[in-house]
Amino acid sequence: MQQKGLPQSWQVVWKQEKRLLKLRGEPVLRLELSWPDIQRGGSGGRRVNRYYQQVVYAWKKRWEKTLYCRACLDLAACQDTGRPFRPWSARLKGEVTFQDGETLSVIQDAWEDWGDGRPIQVRTADLWTVPDGRPLSKGRCWPEGRARRKLFQDLAEQGEQRRKNGDCFLDPDFAKKLPRALSWRRCARTEDGLEYYAPQGTLAVPVEGVVAFYAPIPSPKIRKRKKTLPSKT
Repeated sequence: MQQKGLPQSWQVVWKQEKRLLKLRGEPVLRLELSWPDIQRGGSGGRRVNRYYQQVVYAWKKRWEKTLYCRACLDLAACQDTGRPFRPWSARLKGEVTFQDGETLSVIQDAWEDWGDGRPIQVRTADLWTVPDGRPLSKGRCWPEGRARRKLFQDLAEQGEQRRKNGDCFLDPDFAKKLPRALSWRRCARTEDGLEYYAPQGTLAVPVEGVVAFYAPIPSPKIRKRKKTLPSKT
């Protein structure tokens, strides 16, 4: 796991867990999970830790129950028809994309392979304020009004250039779908700026996985001071 620019006050370590679920001795589902754990983070770090513990619990609950049952049914079907069975797998991995004295940015990818070698990917991105451990305000990563329209225009041009270069097989009408595909809740900070993530299959063929777009950090809003009339004496 990459950790860039870690400040002295917060230390991020990655906890790991691996399991192999079986049915009557037959491997059915492989699980691999890793999640961040903030050390020496005070109450803010503990708040962030509780959040990621809940994330891990939610994925484990899905995988150990729903996905395991489906994998067992697939095993039974393969045995009935004489087809070879390929164990299913699920994994959760993450990365610290940026951290300084004020901000912590973490992304997590969850993959599910249903035995066909075509993994389904879900990416989440979280921006936290240091040291209180609260989500970064929307305005710090998601512009409003004309600035947001300009952002979509720039990202559309970026995507079109990638299509021409063959870097990413985006849908021909991806630019029209950008406003719905992107969200400030799926935004990460990097050393170079911001990354916005479109869910798998929304702007390109599923084999492309999650599609990332890059943008500079929005300039902070400068509030104009109201003019006041001089008081009469």
